[in-house]
Amino acid sequence: MGCWEVVGRASWDHDFGALGSTRGDMVFAGRLSDGVWGEIALFPLGMVEAARGDGEAGPEVYGRDQRFTPLIGRVRGLAVSLDAEGMLGVRRSADPRVEPVNTVRDVIDSLSRGAETAWVRWEPESAAVVLERGRTVGKRKSPLSAQVVFSGDLSLSPISWHLHLERPYHHDLLGLVRVTALEVTLEASPDGAPRSERMSTSLSLAGAKFSAAQRLIYTSFVPCAGPTHP
Repeated sequence: MGCWEVVGRASWDHDFGALGSTRGDMVFAGRLSDGVWGEIALFPLGMVEAARGDGEAGPEVYGRDQRFTPLIGRVRGLAVSLDAEGMLGVRRSADPRVEPVNTVRDVIDSLSRGAETAWVRWEPESAAVVLERGRTVGKRKSPLSAQVVFSGDLSLSPISWHLHLERPYHHDLLGLVRVTALEVTLEASPDGAPRSERMSTSLSLAGAKFSAAQRLIYTSFVPCAGPTHP
């Protein structure tokens, strides 16, 4: 745990149908304190957005609104909204009373709260120990699998983690909600520090289709040099 100063680059490509779309790149810097993200400084490299309903991308802009969420650690609640001009807005809560959550764990728990099976195997080609975990989700029992890879030197830190929805997910009660794809991959350096992460998902709601994809590359992950307050 402890305090870590983190620098990286984020890329995203989100399409929310009639609500608009956004894609772009940012450099970011922030602190992880006992696994919880504090304030994240954003340095835009450019983004292209389409306003609600027009379907046409506008000129490249350099706004500082956060369009991604780290998958490692925990963040305080995200809020997605539209402004008066129909532009998409994403905000993180700064209220310390808001319980921080891990984005991936939040997604998994939202899909299923059922039993999980787990088994371990040896991968001779890569000399790695692989932990396989699986559960079924939704009313059609779609398989959701996770794979955690540990190096063969018995290191306690995983070198990669992969989540995959093998068939479309249909909500137990809301029949109009369907997750057609979900893929998450986390990779670590040999010393256990996060190296990269990516997530992509697509879903349909009452016939409307939405998709979201992001990738984060961590270029620096070092212990905090100053005060550890988030």
